[in-house]
Amino acid sequence: MRKLMIITFCCLSSGAHGADQATVKDVVGWARDGNQEFVALLTGVGRGVEGANMTIGFKQRELTLYCQPNIAITGDQYLRIIGTHIERHPERGNLEPALIGIVMTMALIEAFPCK
Repeated sequence: MRKLMIITFCCLSSGAHGADQATVKDVVGWARDGNQEFVALLTGVGRGVEGANMTIGFKQRELTLYCQPNIAITGDQYLRIIGTHIERHPERGNLEPALIGIVMTMALIEAFPCK
């Protein structure tokens, strides 16, 4: 399943837009600047990915995308996780905002790898 996510991301990463359009990095920047609507957006995306990952895990633990510790992640923590991820992988920050769910998923996989 993780390999499928990586392949999907690689295929989508070619869809990055020019400088005249908003990017994932822009959304993260607006959230970092204190825009609560964008903080809420990132929190919602993170919780959606978390819910999907938990649902997969209930059926078959070995299919989970990432292994989050038994903690609640706050909006600020989601912001730090995706912000750190796009700093490490700048090409992902250049993707269009519609792909923020994929970038958040990749960030959570990186932040909470399964051992």
